[in-house]
Amino acid sequence: NAAVQLDARNAEAHGGLGEVAFELGNYVTAAQHLRRAAQLSPGQARYLVMLGDAYFKQGRTNDAVAQYRRALALAPNTAAARSGLEAAVRRLAREGN
Repeated sequence: NAAVQLDARNAEAHGGLGEVAFELGNYVTAAQHLRRAAQLSPGQARYLVMLGDAYFKQGRTNDAVAQYRRALALAPNTAAARSGLEAAVRRLAREGN
């Protein structure tokens, strides 16, 4: 939090806080930080993948799909984005969406 307080425009700080929040199971807070990290560093597919993962854990499957697709548009060979997208699409199919 200190890094973000010093520089609210620090994508790495937001990304790190998002990752920690995710690991602690606080997916809403994780998504807030990861969304900010992705805004500050739009060329970083990893923030989009982690944001997709946080949305997926919240049950926000359509939002997760959108983030995984954005990540794949930036970095087509990102295995985590591809596997996340596949899991999200399977969930949507099961839910009838």
